[in-house]
Amino acid sequence: MSTLRERSPMSYLLAFPAAAWMLGALVVPTLFIVWVSFWESRTFSLKSALGTGNYEKFFAQPAYTSLLVDTMVQAALLMAITLVLGYCIAYFIVTKVRRPGLQILLFVLLLVPFWTSVLIRTIAWIPFLGINGVINQTLIFLGVIDRPIEVFLFSRTGITMAQVSFYTLLATGPVVYVLRNIPSSLLQQEVPDAGTGSRAVRRRRP
Repeated sequence: MSTLRERSPMSYLLAFPAAAWMLGALVVPTLFIVWVSFWESRTFSLKSALGTGNYEKFFAQPAYTSLLVDTMVQAALLMAITLVLGYCIAYFIVTKVRRPGLQILLFVLLLVPFWTSVLIRTIAWIPFLGINGVINQTLIFLGVIDRPIEVFLFSRTGITMAQVSFYTLLATGPVVYVLRNIPSSLLQQEVPDAGTGSRAVRRRRP
Protein backbone atom coordinates (compact mmCIF):
# COMPACT_ATOMS: atom_id res chain seq x y z
CA MET A 1 0.00 0.00 0.00
CA SER A 2 1.31 3.46 -0.86
CA THR A 3 2.46 5.65 2.03
CA LEU A 4 1.83 8.90 0.14
CA ARG A 5 -0.90 11.05 1.58
CA GLU A 6 -3.50 12.63 -0.66
CA ARG A 7 -2.65 16.23 -1.66
CA SER A 8 0.83 15.94 -0.19
CA PRO A 9 3.67 17.88 -1.89
CA MET A 10 5.31 14.63 -2.99
CA SER A 11 2.15 13.43 -4.74
CA TYR A 12 1.99 16.67 -6.73
CA LEU A 13 5.68 16.37 -7.56
CA LEU A 14 5.20 12.84 -8.91
CA ALA A 15 2.23 13.94 -11.00
CA PHE A 16 4.03 16.96 -12.45
CA PRO A 17 5.91 15.18 -15.31
CA ALA A 18 2.73 13.56 -16.67
CA ALA A 19 0.76 16.79 -16.24
CA ALA A 20 3.46 18.80 -18.02
CA TRP A 21 3.56 16.30 -20.88
CA MET A 22 -0.21 16.37 -21.34
CA LEU A 23 -0.21 20.17 -21.16
CA GLY A 24 2.53 20.57 -23.75
CA ALA A 25 1.56 17.72 -26.10
CA LEU A 26 -2.25 17.94 -25.97
CA VAL A 27 -3.77 20.98 -24.28
CA VAL A 28 -1.57 23.72 -25.75
CA PRO A 29 -1.67 22.40 -29.36
CA THR A 30 -5.45 21.99 -29.16
CA LEU A 31 -5.92 25.54 -27.89
CA PHE A 32 -3.59 26.81 -30.64
CA ILE A 33 -5.64 25.01 -33.31
CA VAL A 34 -8.84 26.57 -31.93
CA TRP A 35 -7.19 30.00 -31.97
CA VAL A 36 -5.95 29.60 -35.55
CA SER A 37 -9.42 28.54 -36.68
CA PHE A 38 -10.65 32.07 -35.89
CA TRP A 39 -7.98 33.77 -38.01
CA GLU A 40 -9.43 35.83 -40.84
CA SER A 41 -6.14 36.01 -42.73
CA ARG A 42 -4.87 33.18 -44.94
CA THR A 43 -1.25 33.89 -44.04
CA PHE A 44 0.46 32.69 -40.87
CA SER A 45 0.57 35.70 -38.59
CA LEU A 46 0.09 35.88 -34.84
CA LYS A 47 -1.41 39.34 -35.33
CA SER A 48 -4.14 38.10 -37.65
CA ALA A 49 -7.61 39.49 -36.99
CA LEU A 50 -10.07 37.10 -35.35
CA GLY A 51 -13.54 36.34 -36.64
CA THR A 52 -16.07 33.62 -37.35
CA GLY A 53 -15.74 33.69 -41.13
CA ASN A 54 -14.13 30.25 -41.34
CA TYR A 55 -16.95 28.65 -39.37
CA GLU A 56 -19.59 30.45 -41.46
CA LYS A 57 -18.03 29.07 -44.65
CA PHE A 58 -17.81 25.60 -43.12
CA PHE A 59 -21.43 25.37 -42.01
CA ALA A 60 -22.61 26.89 -45.29
CA GLN A 61 -21.45 23.75 -47.12
CA PRO A 62 -24.02 20.91 -46.84
CA ALA A 63 -21.35 18.30 -47.50
CA TYR A 64 -19.29 19.46 -44.51
CA THR A 65 -22.24 19.62 -42.13
CA SER A 66 -23.47 16.21 -43.26
CA LEU A 67 -20.02 14.74 -42.69
CA LEU A 68 -19.82 16.38 -39.25
CA VAL A 69 -23.22 15.03 -38.18
CA ASP A 70 -22.39 11.57 -39.53
CA THR A 71 -19.11 11.56 -37.61
CA MET A 72 -20.80 12.61 -34.37
CA VAL A 73 -23.50 9.94 -34.76
CA GLN A 74 -20.88 7.27 -35.42
CA ALA A 75 -18.85 8.42 -32.40
CA ALA A 76 -21.91 8.35 -30.13
CA LEU A 77 -22.85 4.86 -31.36
CA LEU A 78 -19.31 3.62 -30.83
CA MET A 79 -19.17 5.11 -27.33
CA ALA A 80 -22.47 3.49 -26.34
CA ILE A 81 -21.50 0.04 -27.60
CA THR A 82 -18.00 0.08 -26.11
CA LEU A 83 -19.35 1.41 -22.81
CA VAL A 84 -21.83 -1.45 -22.46
CA LEU A 85 -19.38 -4.13 -23.58
CA GLY A 86 -16.53 -2.69 -21.53
CA TYR A 87 -18.59 -2.50 -18.35
CA CYS A 88 -19.98 -6.02 -18.81
CA ILE A 89 -16.52 -7.49 -19.38
CA ALA A 90 -15.03 -5.57 -16.45
CA TYR A 91 -17.90 -6.55 -14.15
CA PHE A 92 -17.49 -10.22 -15.07
CA ILE A 93 -13.73 -10.18 -14.52
CA VAL A 94 -13.91 -8.38 -11.17
CA THR A 95 -17.05 -9.84 -9.57
CA LYS A 96 -17.49 -13.29 -11.11
CA VAL A 97 -13.88 -14.47 -11.41
CA ARG A 98 -12.61 -15.09 -7.90
CA ARG A 99 -9.03 -16.20 -8.54
CA PRO A 100 -6.63 -13.26 -9.08
CA GLY A 101 -4.48 -15.31 -11.43
CA LEU A 102 -7.44 -16.03 -13.69
CA GLN A 103 -8.44 -12.36 -13.62
CA ILE A 104 -4.98 -11.38 -14.85
CA LEU A 105 -5.08 -14.08 -17.52
CA LEU A 106 -8.40 -12.87 -18.89
CA PHE A 107 -7.22 -9.27 -18.92
CA VAL A 108 -4.02 -10.27 -20.73
CA LEU A 109 -6.09 -12.07 -23.36
CA LEU A 110 -7.90 -8.78 -23.96
CA LEU A 111 -4.57 -7.01 -24.19
CA VAL A 112 -2.89 -9.39 -26.66
CA PRO A 113 -4.54 -7.94 -29.82
CA PHE A 114 -3.11 -4.53 -28.94
CA TRP A 115 0.41 -5.93 -29.25
CA THR A 116 -0.05 -5.84 -33.03
CA SER A 117 -0.42 -2.76 -35.22
CA VAL A 118 -3.77 -1.23 -36.14
CA LEU A 119 -3.15 -2.03 -39.81
CA ILE A 120 -2.72 -5.74 -39.13
CA ARG A 121 -5.79 -5.82 -36.92
CA THR A 122 -7.79 -4.06 -39.62
CA ILE A 123 -6.71 -6.49 -42.34
CA ALA A 124 -7.43 -9.42 -40.02
CA TRP A 125 -11.14 -8.56 -40.15
CA ILE A 126 -11.35 -9.30 -43.89
CA PRO A 127 -11.37 -13.11 -43.50
CA PHE A 128 -14.23 -12.73 -41.01
CA LEU A 129 -16.35 -10.05 -42.70
CA GLY A 130 -15.67 -10.75 -46.40
CA ILE A 131 -18.01 -12.38 -48.91
CA ASN A 132 -16.28 -15.72 -48.36
CA GLY A 133 -15.53 -14.93 -44.75
CA VAL A 134 -16.32 -16.85 -41.60
CA ILE A 135 -19.57 -15.02 -40.84
CA ASN A 136 -21.05 -15.49 -44.30
CA GLN A 137 -20.01 -19.12 -44.52
CA THR A 138 -21.45 -19.82 -41.08
CA LEU A 139 -24.78 -18.21 -41.96
CA ILE A 140 -24.94 -20.20 -45.21
CA PHE A 141 -24.12 -23.43 -43.36
CA LEU A 142 -26.89 -22.75 -40.83
CA GLY A 143 -29.34 -21.99 -43.64
CA VAL A 144 -29.95 -18.41 -42.53
CA ILE A 145 -29.01 -16.98 -45.96
CA ASP A 146 -28.82 -18.49 -49.45
CA ARG A 147 -25.89 -16.46 -50.76
CA PRO A 148 -23.17 -14.28 -49.21
CA ILE A 149 -24.09 -10.74 -48.26
CA GLU A 150 -21.78 -7.74 -48.47
CA VAL A 151 -23.13 -5.76 -45.53
CA PHE A 152 -20.31 -6.87 -43.21
CA LEU A 153 -17.40 -5.52 -45.25
CA PHE A 154 -16.75 -1.98 -46.53
CA SER A 155 -19.92 -0.74 -44.84
CA ARG A 156 -21.00 1.07 -41.68
CA THR A 157 -21.60 -2.29 -40.01
CA GLY A 158 -18.09 -3.53 -40.72
CA ILE A 159 -16.52 -0.25 -39.66
CA THR A 160 -18.45 -0.26 -36.40
CA MET A 161 -17.51 -3.88 -35.61
CA ALA A 162 -13.82 -3.16 -36.24
CA GLN A 163 -13.85 0.04 -34.18
CA VAL A 164 -15.62 -1.68 -31.30
CA SER A 165 -12.94 -4.37 -31.25
CA PHE A 166 -10.26 -1.67 -31.18
CA TYR A 167 -11.67 0.43 -28.37
CA THR A 168 -13.40 -2.08 -26.08
CA LEU A 169 -10.20 -2.63 -24.10
CA LEU A 170 -9.84 1.12 -23.61
CA ALA A 171 -13.30 1.09 -22.03
CA THR A 172 -12.68 -2.09 -20.03
CA GLY A 173 -9.38 -1.18 -18.38
CA PRO A 174 -10.51 1.91 -16.42
CA VAL A 175 -13.73 0.18 -15.31
CA VAL A 176 -11.73 -2.81 -14.01
CA TYR A 177 -9.50 -0.45 -12.04
CA VAL A 178 -12.46 1.42 -10.54
CA LEU A 179 -14.37 -1.73 -9.60
CA ARG A 180 -11.33 -3.29 -7.95
CA ASN A 181 -10.81 -0.19 -5.80
CA ILE A 182 -14.36 0.08 -4.48
CA PRO A 183 -14.21 -0.31 -0.66
CA SER A 184 -15.62 -3.62 0.52
CA SER A 185 -17.78 -1.77 3.05
CA LEU A 186 -19.78 -0.29 0.18
CA LEU A 187 -20.48 -3.64 -1.44
CA GLN A 188 -23.52 -5.11 0.30
CA GLN A 189 -25.88 -7.83 -0.83
CA GLU A 190 -29.28 -8.58 0.67
CA VAL A 191 -30.04 -12.29 1.09
CA PRO A 192 -33.13 -13.87 2.69
CA ASP A 193 -32.69 -15.23 6.21
CA ALA A 194 -33.97 -18.82 6.27
CA GLY A 195 -34.72 -18.73 10.01
CA THR A 196 -36.68 -15.51 10.34
CA GLY A 197 -37.83 -14.89 6.79
CA SER A 198 -36.35 -11.39 6.96
CA ARG A 199 -33.64 -10.07 4.68
CA ALA A 200 -30.14 -9.87 6.04
CA VAL A 201 -27.23 -7.92 4.62
CA ARG A 202 -24.15 -9.86 3.60
CA ARG A 203 -21.03 -8.02 2.60
CA ARG A 204 -18.84 -9.41 -0.13
CA ARG A 205 -15.74 -8.36 -2.02
CA PRO A 206 -15.77 -8.07 -5.81
